Amino acid sequence: TVGNLELNFCGEPYSGRPNFRAPESLALALKEKGFDLVQTANTYSIQNGVSGLKSTIKYLNTVGIDHVGTYVAQDDKNTNEGVLLKNVNGIKIAFIGYTKGVNNEKLPEGSEFCVDLLYQDYWTEYKEINTDGIVKSVKAAKALDPDVIVAMLHWGSEWDTTVGSTQQEIADLMLKNGVDVILGSHPHVVGPMKEVPVTTVDGEEKTCFVAYSLGNFLSHQKEMINLLGGMASVTIVKDKDGARVEEYELKPTINVILRDPASG
Repeated sequence: TVGNLELNFCGEPYSGRPNFRAPESLALALKEKGFDLVQTANTYSIQNGVSGLKSTIKYLNTVGIDHVGTYVAQDDKNTNEGVLLKNVNGIKIAFIGYTKGVNNEKLPEGSEFCVDLLYQDYWTEYKEINTDGIVKSVKAAKALDPDVIVAMLHWGSEWDTTVGSTQQEIADLMLKNGVDVILGSHPHVVGPMKEVPVTTVDGEEKTCFVAYSLGNFLSHQKEMINLLGGMASVTIVKDKDGARVEEYELKPTINVILRDPASG
């Protein structure tokens, strides 16, 4: 069970923008409810500074939730280019995580390694795709000899169900280089989901799966379009012919609105 964790564990205050802080107890609650891995590369990765990013990773490590896309130190990034390999029921799955940006902010000098970014101009136009970085990550994933590669991407535009041109380019780049599944977040609404026939750079022909946005699972947003979300269930089968995505479905959810008890 994987998800996008769009917040920081870094102490009070626990409500209101622009801090996007959550009680550290939420990390344990997520673990107890069954989350195994979260994407931490997203809009709010450094909302509370690099120290907030480091604190978030610390609490996830404490409760035993894996994470992808952000790093405490350069050495963490250098290890397999940030790829996380998990063995799930005998199937080796390599995970990578990327975000379009960090809330229009620029990573502090000396900490450029701490978030994996889809764009080179991530604090301005979101037009220059980080092709070299993306391909390097996928190659590092392939080097671990996984059965399946999953990319968790924070991309697109908020409240927009359409797919942008650079999103399509990024998806094509990843799938052709070896990614099998893309799970998208950021728009806060449910976007397109589809099977994609792909011929990889290695000449392999296969069918991949892309969910451009799964909407919200748990948030404070109150508009009807934000209340409807979904959980993507992806079935991966491994036999003598190898591993493949055999089926998928979207399980609809209705988002729970979190309220501050003091405000009623």
